[in-house]
Amino acid sequence: MPFLLGMDAGGSKTVAAIADQTGCVLRRWAGPGFDPIARDQWVKDLAESVATLCGDEAPVAAVIGLPFFGEVPAITEMQQQAAKAVINAPHLVLNDVEIAYDGAFLAAEGVLVLAGTGSMAWAKVAGDSVRVGGWGDAFGDEGSAHWIGRKALSLASQSIDGRIAAPSFTDAMLAACGVGPHQLIDWAYTQPG
Repeated sequence: MPFLLGMDAGGSKTVAAIADQTGCVLRRWAGPGFDPIARDQWVKDLAESVATLCGDEAPVAAVIGLPFFGEVPAITEMQQQAAKAVINAPHLVLNDVEIAYDGAFLAAEGVLVLAGTGSMAWAKVAGDSVRVGGWGDAFGDEGSAHWIGRKALSLASQSIDGRIAAPSFTDAMLAACGVGPHQLIDWAYTQPG
């Protein structure tokens, strides 16, 4: 039976599926994010996800959204080669935020504001893509989960030091992390990922 492969791989998680020509989902796969900067394992995970979903059969076509695609030329080339190596069918590799945009708006114009592991706004006007943000945590990623977490850690550390007064927030944050004031730095730097 002919089927299509679709994948949305972000910084934190990946969801992929195969569907028949009517759009009925036949199988799904979920796993870790395919962030090429944070995890070298993403290439093996890509191969595993495609093998798990497709088996020995090739899809009729595939579309894959990957983080950093189109942003760093060396990474984009590596992503294209990885997709080519595991998908023996016509396929399109796009930025993961563009995949989210296309899923939200289909063929219509609009603006998607994505705030997940990172943050970015994406729009399409007369078929042209326009993006704002998505610079990564070193530049800002304002509104992203990383940015919010960093702001929370900064506020708590300032409160613990006595530089600001935020005892309610700090007490709640320490309780949520399950640590005391002098254990927060150890907790933060030993979290996976």
